[in-house]
Amino acid sequence: MDFNQLKIENQQYIEKIDERNQELLRLKMMSGNTLQVLNAYKKKLSTLTMELDRIKTDITARHELLVRINDETKIAEEVCVPFVCFLL
Repeated sequence: MDFNQLKIENQQYIEKIDERNQELLRLKMMSGNTLQVLNAYKKKLSTLTMELDRIKTDITARHELLVRINDETKIAEEVCVPFVCFLL
């Protein structure tokens, strides 16, 4: 091979390297964007999970209150019904 042929091949390899570097850069940028979206979804998931825990706690507290109210209502009915019958 002569020097000119080597020069041409070298130029072709440089062009291929440049093309692959551009593709690599594009993939890195795409990966970075994907990572940003993933982090945003993780943050949203964390926020929603905390909200879910708060709502579950609220539901439990309301259920316990409802049970207490029902128990007190039964007791009040047991006390008041005989008294009302006595008055009649």
